[in-house]
Amino acid sequence: MQWLDLYGLREDDGRDVDIEGNAARVWFDESGRPLIEFCLVDGMEHGLPVLKKPRRKPGEGGAPFMLEGRLSAPLHMARTFMASV
Repeated sequence: MQWLDLYGLREDDGRDVDIEGNAARVWFDESGRPLIEFCLVDGMEHGLPVLKKPRRKPGEGGAPFMLEGRLSAPLHMARTFMASV
């Protein structure tokens, strides 16, 4: 993962955690704040997991890479960001 190189971290430096029922690994800074979170959602294709697939009007292309999942990545990222400020 290129983000590990950015912070000078090794894969072994991360800790296994649970993010909304999904196995994940998190790398923290010296003060304990998360720097990087890596979460694989089993059974999901490549895309952005959201709790509910966005509604589209007829004729609209929509958001093909927003996939319904067990967690909402945008909501989780917002919560993580707000907890760090």
